[in-house]
Amino acid sequence: MNDIERPEFANPLDVLKVWIHGLGITLNNKEKKELNNQFLAYNRYHYIVDELIVSRLKGVVSHEYLSVLKSAAESAINYRLEDCATVVFERLTCSEAEQLIVEELLPSIFAEFLLHIQSSQPELVSPLTLLAEDDNHRSVARALQALKKDAHWSAFYESLPKEDKDKLVRWGNTELPSLNKINEMFASDMLTTGVQAYYKTALLHARIIDTMKVKPRYKQLLAATRLKLFNQDSRPVLDIWRNHFTKGRETYHRDVQSLINQFSSGRDPLNDNTYLNDLNRLRTKLMSDERGWSYVFHCDWLIARYLTMNGDLKGACHTYVKILDSVAFLIGPLHADLLTDALTAASMFGTQGHSVLLKKAKNLAILLNLDLPHDHPDEWPRTALTTIADFVKPYEIETLQSQLKHDFPEAKINWKSHPDPFVVAGDISFTEPNRYSRFGDSDIRIEQICQAVMLRDYDAFETLLDEASISIGRKLNRGHNPLVIALQNFAQSSTQEDRGVVLNLLAKLREERASNKPAVPKLLAMRTDKKKLTCLGLAIATGDSEIVAELLELGVPPSQRHLEQLESPLLTALKRLFDAKMSSVRSEEKEQHARDIIMMLLDKGADPNAKHNLPGPGYTALALAAEMNEVDILEVMFKKGGDPNATYLDPIEKRLINLKTVAQYYQSNGAFALLESLT
Repeated sequence: MNDIERPEFANPLDVLKVWIHGLGITLNNKEKKELNNQFLAYNRYHYIVDELIVSRLKGVVSHEYLSVLKSAAESAINYRLEDCATVVFERLTCSEAEQLIVEELLPSIFAEFLLHIQSSQPELVSPLTLLAEDDNHRSVARALQALKKDAHWSAFYESLPKEDKDKLVRWGNTELPSLNKINEMFASDMLTTGVQAYYKTALLHARIIDTMKVKPRYKQLLAATRLKLFNQDSRPVLDIWRNHFTKGRETYHRDVQSLINQFSSGRDPLNDNTYLNDLNRLRTKLMSDERGWSYVFHCDWLIARYLTMNGDLKGACHTYVKILDSVAFLIGPLHADLLTDALTAASMFGTQGHSVLLKKAKNLAILLNLDLPHDHPDEWPRTALTTIADFVKPYEIETLQSQLKHDFPEAKINWKSHPDPFVVAGDISFTEPNRYSRFGDSDIRIEQICQAVMLRDYDAFETLLDEASISIGRKLNRGHNPLVIALQNFAQSSTQEDRGVVLNLLAKLREERASNKPAVPKLLAMRTDKKKLTCLGLAIATGDSEIVAELLELGVPPSQRHLEQLESPLLTALKRLFDAKMSSVRSEEKEQHARDIIMMLLDKGADPNAKHNLPGPGYTALALAAEMNEVDILEVMFKKGGDPNATYLDPIEKRLINLKTVAQYYQSNGAFALLESLT
């Protein structure tokens, strides 16, 4: 076990595997898969003892004994593992922890288990006590020796065929019988049911003791352990082991803890360029020292935090999965802190969160009785409801009702599947800018910073933007992101408050681009799934040339299609100019902004020859400029590669229309003269 990086053996499943093997139980493939799946098993841990061990003993031992077995097994295993986790995580090396678990804790679990049985099954005291005290002989052989003294044994033995007598001889020497063989051996008409159960139970316990018992290297410690188990020593067993193993190591552990604390509180992972390299070097150093293996876990945790803060959510989630795969038990408040960090990273990953990490963290939270549920209900939108159909689904109603009942025990709650309207007190609270949570009545989960912008809760938005420690430019569900939502708000309202949010987000993106965050160009090139909205298309729709200039400077693709008809930005800008010119209340300022946007797009490389299907196949921005008699714009378009011979198909007359025909039809004399000079 020296190559194990993190404490994987403080695990109830490992103990259960030993018990199953010791009982001679054979599992089918489904049971093996379930047992080996840590987190499925964790979630059902309290049922495993009954399903995989106790139920197999029906018909082998009495019903009363089964109930004792079940309760004793659960209490003994849980109690010992809690002690084991405390010691292992505090001080022991790998080899010492292995020795403690294999040589002391597992046998002591069974020894304590025997004490439970002795108190309720007095007829088993003699052979079980004999087995528990046996150090130097095989327990099955000792059990057979004890049974031979029983009054019913002689008649039973004489009734056995020769092959069964030979089996008993082998069991008394080297062979370890399986559960089935023990059951078959004592299913004899010569024995009453009670005597059968007595014989089977004695050999059953002997068999499992032989599986777990290893001769200890520390006789003095073993003796102290046994004394404690039989209530003859007041000192806790684990204190004896702790004092033995940790003597003279206090300085080493203080130094390591000081080094780790420097990374967790004394250094800034966002601005310290050497943070990750130094942390990895410390991890490597700890792995090479047998005394430092348990601290590797803390290094991995700090690495996962670093990756989260720097936007590498995939790496962070992968690291947290490895941590949760191997760390079954922690001590003190580390349970909640680790799972909180893991759930935060998992809920920020992708469009629906990191499913594997969410499942592992959720199941560990259930095992440890922590209130850290999968969907973060403490952050669900909470408001006054007038009708159930407003935004709450039935399963959310049940969750909210349970939450209300917990918060207001005296409240009268309607528990029907479709209850009458009720009121949930409180407002939505935003705490993690990049955490995903459900919004509205859909299954879509979007970031909290998006929710704040969507609800125009700009106080919360400012707080979240200040606290955001990773890029706001990651892909969200259906392509939505804070900038797209803010631009939609501004396009609808044209208020300075909405415009200020857009400018704040652009400033944040400029900072991230300066830091070479890879998510920035992805956000700028993003297009929503349904309406095909883009940042540039929405900015053009606002008519704000300053915002368009900012986006183009950040690197927005100037020819990226948008809207459901996949329109080019240049055509959208020309339509904006057309609307401004044809408005009943003309505004020179709006027209000038539209012209500025068109020129900026052309200057950044927008394609004037981009073809569209409306109003006819092959239609280009050149045709609209010719229709509007925008000579200056046409001249720039031709300089940027525009084709003066471009045509499109008239869907009604089924003929090709060229630019000169468009200019002539709309009496755009300046455009017609320009085209005449070029063709």
